[in-house]
Parts: sequence; structure tokens; C-alpha cells
Amino acid sequence: MPDQDPRAPVDHLFLLIGGNPLPNAVAAATLLRPGGTIVPIYTPDDLPAEERIPGTEQVKKRLGRVLERYFQRCGQNDASWSDASCHYLSGIPVDPTNAYDINKKVIAYLENLEAGTRIGLHYTGGTKAMAVHAHRAARAFDERVQLSYLDSRSLRIYFDTNPDSQTHRPFRYVGEQPELSLPELIHLHGWRYTNGIQPLSAQPLAWVDLSQVLREINQDQDHPALTAYLTWKRRAWHEDDNWKKKRYRAVGSKNLPFPPGAAQNIAAAIRRAFGLSDDATTFNVRAAATAFGFRDIKDFLRWLDGSWLESQVFEALLQLRDKLGLHDLAMNVKLEERTGSAGTDFEFDVVAMRGYQLFAFSCTTDAGKAKQKLKLFELYMRARQFGGDEACMALVCTSNKPETVEAEAQRDIGASRIAVFGRDHLKNLPYAIGNWIRQHIGRPE
Repeated sequence: MPDQDPRAPVDHLFLLIGGNPLPNAVAAATLLRPGGTIVPIYTPDDLPAEERIPGTEQVKKRLGRVLERYFQRCGQNDASWSDASCHYLSGIPVDPTNAYDINKKVIAYLENLEAGTRIGLHYTGGTKAMAVHAHRAARAFDERVQLSYLDSRSLRIYFDTNPDSQTHRPFRYVGEQPELSLPELIHLHGWRYTNGIQPLSAQPLAWVDLSQVLREINQDQDHPALTAYLTWKRRAWHEDDNWKKKRYRAVGSKNLPFPPGAAQNIAAAIRRAFGLSDDATTFNVRAAATAFGFRDIKDFLRWLDGSWLESQVFEALLQLRDKLGLHDLAMNVKLEERTGSAGTDFEFDVVAMRGYQLFAFSCTTDAGKAKQKLKLFELYMRARQFGGDEACMALVCTSNKPETVEAEAQRDIGASRIAVFGRDHLKNLPYAIGNWIRQHIGRPE
């Protein structure tokens, strides 16, 4: 095998399959030449029960399906990819705690490869024993085998060179490419959409218009328009017995007065969405929901309650999309596990992707710090589940002291890639969110 750039694409790429297949997907999309072969090293599902080690065969299969779609989508697919899929599906089953088993099987596979085959082993994933002994076997077979790992902090794939040398470690920055889509990320982890949501390039103008007004009045908790709006919501439907008993259709048949007095700018935004004259005094809830693009009356009233903040976060991300290379922006991403297990539904309020990195947002106008922290903790758990260590999570709320919520959350969680944006940040959300994103996307050089 001739000497060449240690970062050059490989013909055969070995991947260690663990519970999180995202690093494997990034490595395959970055390191494998078009038409190359992926060789997953995985834990079989039929290990003895006393081993108490979960198998990763299903993870391996999901990874294969997602990678095949990715290569097809990127135009990197060629006639030999079907062969690569076959190699991928066979793989190397190992006992993840047995050094002899790992070493023996990896060496046996390597010895059957043709001379001159460029080989790579990416050892992010699997168990520690798998990483140590697969690495050792590959190095013993040929010192020129490409050995690499993904550093989640810098978003770089580093390549092992001479361990006795202090020379600069070669790397590839993967913060922008590969560009995994949001559906690919979701399917990679065995989940699916429940509402058929798709990445959006825009949102209804009525949402933007009214949410802009609501964002402006929420910058000051003593704003007269905010006080008037909150009072109107309470009297208009919060105190309605039908609303309390979740009889949404009954609420939808009502004609509501427009917000009065200091909240006239809000009333004007609602009239604009309807195309009503300035002297209109009431509006029908059901008709309003339809005009605003909502199929469900409940969703419309919840939007007026506080979900409007999601529209403003989404609008901020739209403004940042081209500057920061964001893609797959979406709102109200409702998910469920493909297994259909009860109680596993989840919803991201707003999400964006950059490369393969997930940025997830939870939004609330609830003033209680306990509720805010609960939403942030739930977001943290789910975002990490899908986006791994690279995932970034932010709570956007109307807190007057977001730094306190953020500090307590970072202390309790022990994570640095979380942020809390509060009332003051509403003055310029694109600026605040953009600065935060820039802090967590690594550097190409």
C-alpha cells in the first residue's frame, strides 16, 4: 500500500457500532471513497443473557439504510455501492468484552483483503474494549492502516500518525460537511415523524406579523399592552369552562372581542390576517384558526398563549441560515419510536441543522423557573439522544434572569452546550442566537 495523505478516502472502512450511530455516519460520509465498502464491527443480539450486553444489530441495519440514502442523495452513489451494502450487512460480530475474539476476527478479515487495498478503522463508537483491540489489530496488521476518531468538541476527525512523534496531527473539519438531513438523523436513531413535518423555508406571514408584535411587548414585563393582552386571554377563553374541560370545539364556535385598549396593536395584527376593517369588534375562533393556517383550534389558541415564541425563534434562524450554513429548519417536530412503545412521543419546538450538528430549541412564556428548567432538562435529554455530544440546546423564554436558569442547569446537568435566552434577548434574537451558535461550531483550521 503506497504512502499517501493519511486523510485520503479509503476502500474498506471498519466502523465500531455502539448505541449512538451518528459518529459512524459522519465517518462513513467523510472517509469512504465512492463505491467503497463499510465493515461494521458490532455486538450480536444473541449473546448469552448473563453477559447483560445489549446487541447493536438493529443499530447497524439503521445505519446502513441511512448511509445508502445519504450517498444516493449526494450523488456519490455508483454501480459498486450495492456490493458495499452487502459487505455492510454482513459485518463482523464480536463479543465486545473479549479481546481475543475482537483481535482474531478483525485480523482474519484483514488478511482476506486484496493487496493494495486502502484500509481505515474509525474507532469512535462501540465499547472501550472494541476500540482498544480493533485498533491494536489493525496497527499490527499494517502500520499504514488509517486510524481515526471523531472529537465532538472541535468537530474534527483526527488521524493517528506515529504515536512516538509530536508532529501536528492531521485532521478533517466536519462541522459543515457531511450535511446530514433532519429526516436522516431521526431515522438513524429508530424514530419517525408523527405529523409528517418537513423542513421549512418560510412560515405564514400572519404568524410572523403577530408574533413580531407579541415579541416586542414581551420585552418589558410591565408593558401596558402585555398587561392588557394577558388580561384579555384570561377573560376570553382561559376562564371558559369548555376550555378547562378540553371541549375545544365549543370554544371554537365562539366570537371573541378583539384585545382592547393598550393591546390595539395586537388587535390590528389579527385584523390584518383576516383582512377585516378597523372597526370590526369581534372575530370567530374557528375562522381565525383557519386564517392563521391552523387545522386545530386548540393549536391556534395555544399559539396565542405562548407558542408564538417558536415563530420568532424560527424567523431568527431563517435570518441566520445563509450566514451560518444552517439547513433543515423546522418547527413542531413531533416524533415517536418506530417500536411504538407507549409514552415515547416527543416534540422539538424548533430545530436547525448545521452539517451533522443538531441545534434544538424549546420555547415557553411560563414565568416559573421550575417549569423553565424542566423544559430545558427534557430538551437536553432528547437532543443528546439524537445529536450526541455535539448537540446544542437552548431554552427561549421570558425570564428576567435567564443567566440564573442557565447557570443552575449547567451545574445540574454538567453540560456546556446549553443556553437560556430571556426577556432582554427578545430585543434582538438573531444576534443572541447567532453568537451562541458561532461558539459551538468549531473551527476549520
